[in-house]
Amino acid sequence: FVEDMTTSEKQKVAAVDPPGLDNLGNTCYMNSTLQCLRAIPELRASLNSSSLSRSSNDVSETMVASLRELYKEMDGNDDHVTPYQFVQTMRLTFPQFAQQSARGGFAQQDS
Repeated sequence: FVEDMTTSEKQKVAAVDPPGLDNLGNTCYMNSTLQCLRAIPELRASLNSSSLSRSSNDVSETMVASLRELYKEMDGNDDHVTPYQFVQTMRLTFPQFAQQSARGGFAQQDS
């Protein structure tokens, strides 16, 4: 049972069964893509070795740093994560993801 596991045992299981990502209105396809990319060891190694900052003026650096931080948050969580910071960075970098629908929520951009 998960309740009986040590922290290191939970982390091993989490590597196989990663935490879910909360849907922020129109992020279900993005969440699926992020989960798939997270499973690529070479990508994870590259992200972990980067020293890029989210406060950079370069949008590519900002996106990479935001993705790295999201994956680190997921690594330290065995339940679910709300990808709020990553989504905010995405909306600032790609304004079409910040478009509002007629009903007031975010428009569906990722299907």
